[in-house]
Amino acid sequence: MFGWWAIAVDGKTLRGSRTKDQSATTLIAAMTHGGQVLAQRQIDGKSNEIPAFAPLLDSIDLTGSEIAVDALHTQHAHASHLHQRAAHYLAVAKKNHPGLHDKVRCLPWGHRLDHYERSRAHHRDEIRRLKIAAFAHLDYPHACQALQFVRRRRDLAARKLTLERIYLVTSLPSGVATGTELAA
Repeated sequence: MFGWWAIAVDGKTLRGSRTKDQSATTLIAAMTHGGQVLAQRQIDGKSNEIPAFAPLLDSIDLTGSEIAVDALHTQHAHASHLHQRAAHYLAVAKKNHPGLHDKVRCLPWGHRLDHYERSRAHHRDEIRRLKIAAFAHLDYPHACQALQFVRRRRDLAARKLTLERIYLVTSLPSGVATGTELAA
């Protein structure tokens, strides 16, 4: 990899944990891309994952790490917290953050291609394309680059084609990681 320690942060509700007297149990975890759980916390039943993000990561040395988060954790406070902890982020920009999503979507993506991958498994043909755009300013803390990730899947049995376009922002400076490394 590119010298950064990759960590994913995500929350899950435990299936079958809800009873008539208790709401379902929700956990948030930080884990390596190899599957090693570094930290895990239970979420208060009257809350959500957002306030548990910083306390979860405060138990880990984040120096030299790159934290991958879903759209729920694409929060200005989370990005600033990671920067203070000497970590970088890779955050999904969806329509629940309309200003950020629109700015990233409207970047000049052009015909440049930074990563291409094709695979065939589970009765699907899948193509993944990644484009990276560096920019001078985006209204998101410490963001240096944006990524456009396009996934094209064709179900070989049903002949159904789906196309998914995902936008991300990262605090990793340009040239630190290749398209292949960021796609991983």
